Amino acid sequence: MDKNSTFGQLFEQGKSAIDDSASNVIDATKQQITGSQPAQSQPNLQNNELQAQLSDDSREIINDFYAPSQNTNTPQDLEDKEEKLAKVRKELQGFKSSLHQTTYYEPLFAYEKKKKEASQQQEEYQEEEKKMEELQQAEKKKQDLDTFRKQRGVEIRASAG
Repeated sequence: MDKNSTFGQLFEQGKSAIDDSASNVIDATKQQITGSQPAQSQPNLQNNELQAQLSDDSREIINDFYAPSQNTNTPQDLEDKEEKLAKVRKELQGFKSSLHQTTYYEPLFAYEKKKKEASQQQEEYQEEEKKMEELQQAEKKKQDLDTFRKQRGVEIRASAG
């Protein structure tokens, strides 16, 4: 026998068995849902053993499908999960707002703050400069007055003597 033809035959038999089991599961599910009786003629089945195996497989699949779930969440577990979820959401919201603050809001208004600070510093500098200038002028007036008095004092002494 040729290996390719043997492989082809096995492939076809497997394919037909899978198609038959899938169609049997679908039919059994439809029968359970609609409540109708199974059809008496099944031309695709070749022998009783295959039919018994397929019906057992389909019963097992259907039983697994309709079996009660193993998830036994108590109300306390659900409340704990909801509390954790709320906590995580609150943390994420805080992180989101801080990220927005640092990446958007602060850089957006940083220029305005710097501008105000620079203008305040400039005003302070100008005020200090004015004070220094006034102090220098006062000092100069004082020196001029002293020199004027000294000059006048010398003139008065010279003319008196």
